[in-house]
Amino acid sequence: MSPQTNGICERFHRTILQGFYQVAFRKKLYGELDTLQSDLDMSEPIREKCAVAGRQWKHYLMENASGLRKI
Repeated sequence: MSPQTNGICERFHRTILQGFYQVAFRKKLYGELDTLQSDLDMSEPIREKCAVAGRQWKHYLMENASGLRKI
């Protein structure tokens, strides 16, 4: 992974942590991972913050998945 890609991933994780997880875990106790995932998917501010070249992260990662190494 290149340093640029690593920096993008670190910024993405920090955005998710500060914008969703820290707030969500103060407000609600999650018993299942599916509930947490659905709340993250519905979190509108996170979607707006996490974009690469005007595209959402999900689409960016899907388009570039062929270049990723599997561990």
